[in-house]
Amino acid sequence: MIPLRYEKPEEAEVAARARRFYEEMNRRRTVRDFSPEPVPAEVIEELVRAASTAPARGRPHTTTGGTGHGPRQETPHPHT
Repeated sequence: MIPLRYEKPEEAEVAARARRFYEEMNRRRTVRDFSPEPVPAEVIEELVRAASTAPARGRPHTTTGGTGHGPRQETPHPHT
């Protein structure tokens, strides 16, 4: 298990962060047009690695999937 490193921010900072988060979420829209530019495999790998750290009930588990950059692979979860 990775210990949580957390420093509690001041109340005013929490309010400012909450406002910025709201403003960012309020600007989001559905994306219906995608760039034809390829995404580097390293970027996809890092995004998948980050997603695999999300909390999930019943760890350990194995993630399967494909990126379009080679054969489908099965990779053990990095935190097991």
